[in-house]
Amino acid sequence: MREKVEKLLGIADEIYREMTDFNHSKFGSVRLGIPVQIGNYLFPRILSEFTTSYPQINLSALETVSGEVIELLDREEIDVGIIVLLDRDMPNMQMQPLFKEEVFLCVSEKNPLRHRSGVSFADLKDENFIMRMPGSKQREIIVEECQKHGFTPKIVFSSSQVQTIKSLVARDIGISFLMEISLTEDSSTYTVPMVDSLSLNIGLIWKDDRYISKSTQKFIDYMLSSFKK
Repeated sequence: MREKVEKLLGIADEIYREMTDFNHSKFGSVRLGIPVQIGNYLFPRILSEFTTSYPQINLSALETVSGEVIELLDREEIDVGIIVLLDRDMPNMQMQPLFKEEVFLCVSEKNPLRHRSGVSFADLKDENFIMRMPGSKQREIIVEECQKHGFTPKIVFSSSQVQTIKSLVARDIGISFLMEISLTEDSSTYTVPMVDSLSLNIGLIWKDDRYISKSTQKFIDYMLSSFKK
């Protein structure tokens, strides 16, 4: 009986969402969740271009790690997310790829690895690591790659801020991995190519078992169209 009541309440909630969306179709809002490393460099462009095309839609963003974006979607606290896509299907979630992003090893001027033409994960077993915060898909991938090569990385510091990571790397506190999107001309840190290149799939994610507002659908369509160009 309880399951039937919950199902009916869910249907009623969906009807309410759809009617509210219909009554306010001229205006709307989109709540976006996005990892900090991607958001710092991608969101300003998204905000500018999307709001220019759809000035009647209020786009707001919450920066966090990919794992938290998924949890926020599940709790319906955001409408859509941009994350490092998972290599598995997720119940009640729809995922669409946008682009691939290469990840580079970053070291200090003092680190001997900076003179290498290529580095493997096995070469990093004695290094200190500066990593993204727990819940970051990029962090999970780096840890998994290290474990495949026979060691668990020694993580001496975790941060959600790219500039903090770069600063610690520059001071030779440890090495790190950063997406190409967050790399700029910076003489204090050096990028070293990996023998086996590492790239991440970045894409959209949203719940497919709930009503998608017209505003959210416009944002999804805009993003898919924008990154196909």
